[in-house]
Amino acid sequence: MTPDISLGQSVKQAVRFLQGIHRDVNSMIASLDDEMSQKDWHPTEQNRVTSDLSNGLNGNKWLIKSLYRIYSPHQEATSTQLIVAIQVEFDPPEPHYDEPVCLLFAACFPSPVEYTDIWSKWDHAGSERVLRHLAKKDKAQKLELKLLHDRFMPGATAGAALAVPLCNLTGVDSLRKNVVQPLLEMASGMPK
Repeated sequence: MTPDISLGQSVKQAVRFLQGIHRDVNSMIASLDDEMSQKDWHPTEQNRVTSDLSNGLNGNKWLIKSLYRIYSPHQEATSTQLIVAIQVEFDPPEPHYDEPVCLLFAACFPSPVEYTDIWSKWDHAGSERVLRHLAKKDKAQKLELKLLHDRFMPGATAGAALAVPLCNLTGVDSLRKNVVQPLLEMASGMPK
């Protein structure tokens, strides 16, 4: 029996295509880090972008479905009362989205929250509910506390979010206009 060469070649091409997407998104996040740092917002973690991967036998955990980046206005701190963040969602909920999106949001808390607590309480299912809420909306939306607290940003007193198509973020100018500016506007709209 001879192996199906075309299937093997297709698999190889698919893996290389996916690696190219990851390189492009890595470049986008590095540019976003630079742009946000110029505005005095800093990543809460220098290298961490996901907890989706596993080296176990669960094949569903071998592929990154989303990347996360959280920014704080405090460079050397380990906690904050105000964050802005992005989530690159490669496979957003259907039928609401037919392409990858970048979820942008801001949230404020009544007292300083440890960065590790924000990471550990932010659940993918909560993000999907927020994305469904944002479908077909082209402006930032204030999030009701029920939606905000439901496995998304528990404990936050206010939040706002916007979803933008990932493939529209094609350069630094586009990143400034469609990600940095909306994030900063949402942050400035949070209660003091």
